[in-house]
Amino acid sequence: MEQKNKVVYCLANVNIRLEVSEKFRTTKDFITFQDDKGDCTYDVQLFTVEELSYQRSPVVYEERYLKVLKTSDGKYIRIYNEEKREDNPYAVSCFDKEQQQIKISYLKGYEKFFRVSEGYFAHMGWESILLNAGCLILHAALIRTLYGAILFSGPSGIGKSTQAELWCRHIGAELLNGDRPILRKSKGIWSAYGSPYAGSSRICVNDSCPVRVIVMLKKSDTCRLRRLNQSEAFKAVFAGLTISTWDSGDMNKACDLAIQLTSEIEVFELSCTPDIRAVKILQNELMKGGREWTLKI
Repeated sequence: MEQKNKVVYCLANVNIRLEVSEKFRTTKDFITFQDDKGDCTYDVQLFTVEELSYQRSPVVYEERYLKVLKTSDGKYIRIYNEEKREDNPYAVSCFDKEQQQIKISYLKGYEKFFRVSEGYFAHMGWESILLNAGCLILHAALIRTLYGAILFSGPSGIGKSTQAELWCRHIGAELLNGDRPILRKSKGIWSAYGSPYAGSSRICVNDSCPVRVIVMLKKSDTCRLRRLNQSEAFKAVFAGLTISTWDSGDMNKACDLAIQLTSEIEVFELSCTPDIRAVKILQNELMKGGREWTLKI
């Protein structure tokens, strides 16, 4: 009987349990998330095959290294192509949401893609797993403060890391994640969790904090803070989510969760400079509960 290697990672109290035939290494960013304390579990089974086998179905999404098919029973099959060889598939992944099970088969000789934990997460569709468990992945920098969790979000290069660092330096905040924090509502409270994906900050803290506010950043020569109405907040937050856009079920669930999130959590637009003025204008809002004002220099 083939010996299986098993390991469990816990993200936002969701267990992702890997069962693989090959030995692999849990890399630094994932070590702190190696646990089995979650309240729900998704099983990921991986196995090598001599030949890939899958149901021939319509293509619903395609890029250089990935092709997605939709089967007649509504499941999505991910087909992964080898780098620099677009028509040479080496792995197939299928997620059964009802059974909470992901099966990944890959050709013998392609173990190089599965030698470390990141390799498995890249092929399992971890964003769909977490969304199925009621979690949202937001492109943001997450800090823990005396006011609760603050998430700085916006396009790449807008200054998320800079604003988080300013709060850590001047206010004593703690950076929990610099790139892909996870949002989940449990027992009536929205909390933000660290994840193994931290971007250039390399900060991967396996901890959480109740969410106080989400801040959408804009670059400016002056500092101005404005609370977004729910329509604006939804559009801004939804644009920053990690979603499998080809999956209509995932899109609908993400919409429902984002609507709920932005109806219960304040979302602000912060036009700001990369200095202490941006910290003060937001801090004053959190302390005083004002709606909108401009910081005078």
